[in-house]
Amino acid sequence: MNKTLVESILQEAISLKQAVLADQTVLEQLTDIAERMLHCHKQGGTMYMCGNGGSACDAMHFTEELVARYKREREGIRAMHFMDASMMTCWANDYDYESQFARYAEVFVDQETCFLALVLLVTREM
Repeated sequence: MNKTLVESILQEAISLKQAVLADQTVLEQLTDIAERMLHCHKQGGTMYMCGNGGSACDAMHFTEELVARYKREREGIRAMHFMDASMMTCWANDYDYESQFARYAEVFVDQETCFLALVLLVTREM
């Protein structure tokens, strides 16, 4: 990997963040999500996360930061991810992969919870 490629990847990340900052609709949506998550936490609810592919790792990481700590000492935030490999493959074996998160949500999500599905919308060739 050469320096130009690394610079290109970093510039793409910067450009994406600048585009998000410039898009009022996206900013409003992100603010709404954050407010809903905060409300869920204040009400004693649990936040559930899921994602496909690399976003599955993001969902797990985000969950871990909520439960453990992020940037400062604080109380833990109730959060779990729907990324249990045995359940996912069990459901897929009996039904399909497409409905596995719907099943998780059906079993765990209620009025006191928050469900966040992370989806990667941007792709790039390397």
